[in-house]
Amino acid sequence: MLRSRFAAALAILVAGALSSVVLADSAGPPRSHSALSENGRYEVSFEPTPGTWGEGTGVVREVAGDELYRLDWYAWGAAISDDGRTIVRFGPWASDSRNLSDLAIALYRDGRLTREYRVRDLLHHPNRISRTASHYTWRPSRQTVPNGFTAEGRFRLTVADGTRYLFDTMSGAPDRIEFDADVKTADDLMAEDSKLRLKRGISVLNDLAAETDIFKYFTITTRGAGWSVYGVDEPGPHWSGMLRPINHPSNDFDISLSLVLNADRPIERFGNGTARLAEVIEAARHCPYLIWLHTTDTDIKGLRFRVAGSSLVWSREKLEEQWIASGRDPGGLDDNRWVEGLIDYKQRERRARRFWLDVRTGQVIHGVR
Repeated sequence: MLRSRFAAALAILVAGALSSVVLADSAGPPRSHSALSENGRYEVSFEPTPGTWGEGTGVVREVAGDELYRLDWYAWGAAISDDGRTIVRFGPWASDSRNLSDLAIALYRDGRLTREYRVRDLLHHPNRISRTASHYTWRPSRQTVPNGFTAEGRFRLTVADGTRYLFDTMSGAPDRIEFDADVKTADDLMAEDSKLRLKRGISVLNDLAAETDIFKYFTITTRGAGWSVYGVDEPGPHWSGMLRPINHPSNDFDISLSLVLNADRPIERFGNGTARLAEVIEAARHCPYLIWLHTTDTDIKGLRFRVAGSSLVWSREKLEEQWIASGRDPGGLDDNRWVEGLIDYKQRERRARRFWLDVRTGQVIHGVR
């Protein structure tokens, strides 16, 4: 039997389309790109220098005419005024989240630098940045009016704390500062998305409790490991909840279950499958191989089992492939006995190991990672 603390939590996932906000975490390589003025008369284009990071040149030209002047620098993003004389250069992906020393924008007039601003010069509330693993964003994901040149010739820029600057293109200094109360950062949108999924998740949970015997085997926890325990993602019913087996002994191995339900009517396919989920938990607790693994490998974080409703097999194709690879007779495969599992490790460089467990005998078939 698995020893120590067994936070035997059951995470049920109902398959559906995801729509949560995702922050990318790697800047793309320098690329050739261009920007047009609002009136469509002028264009600024940039070409990176091969083999360098952030070096290159630019050209300003009339769309229907000749080249006007050249730039001896590269911009990751840019805007050009309606008279073709002012260029706003955006800095690269920002990474100094402690000091906010990254270049935000620089303003040029006729190719000559007028003024430049670091993120800390513009953002009054540093806690409004949205961080990824290695970068951060200082501009909002949603704002009332877009950044760009106004009809009066100013350049408008809104930052993550809602401060909106209107820069004079001659001096490069802001001659007016406003406030956008409706800005949303990436973190704001993620929080709103989580609340929406929580609301939908509770609704699905109530249906599940009303139409199945789920509470015969599990109790609901309202919180788990710092993350929301219910959630339904738009546009389909993707539900996740943390359940704890009733009268489960305390041991040290975290076990979670992922469950696929019908996308249109998730409750119908589930039926009384909670008994089968409880069967998986018990089989894992008493499996000799998993007991041995738990006592010999201290790097194991936990187990995940992937289940399809009252039937256990998540992917028969994968199971059949491994069944044959292990030298077994294809005709002897019983879908109703085998469940797919993944062993997760604390060290990120160790990839999860796949296996299949016979819930009746405790036998294990090892799969590819």
